[in-house]
Amino acid sequence: MKRVNRVEESAKVQERINALEAMMEDRWSEESHAPIIEEILKEYIARLGYLNCAKEYMVHFEGGGWNTCYGRDEEEALVNAKLEHESNDDVKGIDQDQYAHKELKVRSVSLATEAGKAAAMRLFY
Repeated sequence: MKRVNRVEESAKVQERINALEAMMEDRWSEESHAPIIEEILKEYIARLGYLNCAKEYMVHFEGGGWNTCYGRDEEEALVNAKLEHESNDDVKGIDQDQYAHKELKVRSVSLATEAGKAAAMRLFY
């Protein structure tokens, strides 16, 4: 998810949370609707938590290779990947003697899935 989409959706969800909380406090709705409104409120709070938490992203390097990093959205994950992998000499999991002549450059990031990580791990077998 792109940062702009995450920020826009977070704002919409927060507005809805505020409206539902105000409705519950004012007892504006009928008592019979209160359980439904509480359930909707819980769903929105969970969604907002997901939007603002760090997720695992796969880092793809130019010339091949991969690793993982964390970020709340693609842009943040890309920045974190570059800070972690391009700015230091000790990239974990890579034989430095074999790759000493190569400079690692982050090509892209994508949201990590179990299937994607399993497929990438099969490259080592």
